Amino acid sequence: MLDIVQDLHLTQTEILTVTALTEKIKQVFVRTFNSFSVVGEISNFKSHSTGHWYFSLKDEGATIACICFKGVNSSIKFKLEDGMKVVIKGHLDIYAPRGSYSLISTSIEPVGIGSWQLAFDQLKNELAELGLLDLSRKRPIPLFPKKIGIVTSPTGAALHDMLTALARRNQSVGIVIAPSRVQGEGCEEEIAQAIHNLHKIDGVEVILVCRGGGSIEDLWAFNTKTVALAVASSEIPVISGVGHETDITICDLVADLRAPTPTAAAEMVAANINELTDKLDNLNYRLINKMTTKIDSFKRALARFEPANIINNLNNRLNHEKTRLNLIANKLNARLDFVLNNKLQKTIIYDNKLNDLNPLNILKRGYAVIYDENNNIIARSKDLKLGQKLTLNLDGGKVLVEVKEIILD
Repeated sequence: MLDIVQDLHLTQTEILTVTALTEKIKQVFVRTFNSFSVVGEISNFKSHSTGHWYFSLKDEGATIACICFKGVNSSIKFKLEDGMKVVIKGHLDIYAPRGSYSLISTSIEPVGIGSWQLAFDQLKNELAELGLLDLSRKRPIPLFPKKIGIVTSPTGAALHDMLTALARRNQSVGIVIAPSRVQGEGCEEEIAQAIHNLHKIDGVEVILVCRGGGSIEDLWAFNTKTVALAVASSEIPVISGVGHETDITICDLVADLRAPTPTAAAEMVAANINELTDKLDNLNYRLINKMTTKIDSFKRALARFEPANIINNLNNRLNHEKTRLNLIANKLNARLDFVLNNKLQKTIIYDNKLNDLNPLNILKRGYAVIYDENNNIIARSKDLKLGQKLTLNLDGGKVLVEVKEIILD
């Protein structure tokens, strides 16, 4: 206690006002805790309309109020969120009217992940929730645009490389350059405005947003919400060609198409004249071959309708039908002959049977047919009567007889 009193330059008998005491305490705090780092968890985060951030930093045993003024937090790329674990560098200050102390932040870094990566992930998730990263909203890039717009630095090497590629591949493509800074504070607003300005120029069919390689800090303008929304809201399809092939930016994710480099972006919209000529020659050759084949096919089809060919075709068909009818006639005749012969054979058999049953033929074998006076056939001896006159029909004539005796079995 005495050490503190001496540090405050107080005597045991001195009587101070509250303001004077608070001022002396503040001097000690400011002198003793003028620069230090502390780790903890964010809670009760609020962003004031003035731009200042107010929040608490806590652990399992204590909580301290924190302030991050606008001039400092404007350089912090990520957003503070409750529950986020961070390391804060700063100093203590006392707010005299309340007699409370606060940690005044001069820098904030997330624990476990870099601040740049955290800011990237936060913005990516936000844009994904808005649907701006959906593949379904990607628009096709025109195959042969007549005019393109380029958003980049007019003094950068990227523009030189792009113009060289365009001149080498296809000099007929019109180029409109919308100059913008691509690095440094506030350049994201210039990039967004340059995209907007290209919409005022008639005939621009595709926009290339490009810059050469660099560190994550150099490329950060293309990881901002301002540029992302400008690209997403563009009515003209956008190709993003930022950095090297391994660099992925938010602009790449939102754009309709990503190019690995600015030069590649230029090559995507400027078809090589020599390659196009070769393709056209090949297509022309294939078209002529197909047309020749079709014409030959039509000629053969038309040839079938010439009078001589029609008559010849009709004769061939008639001969074919004659041959077919002759075959049918031969089959019918053969069938008819078979049926007639079969019927004739059956007739002969039936005739022989009838002859065998003919009574006259029986008479030839020594039999006779007996008739009574009424010309009725007598078939049984018991039907005879003594003295009865009978007529015997024999082979070759008739004999009249009289019954003299009847002998029964």
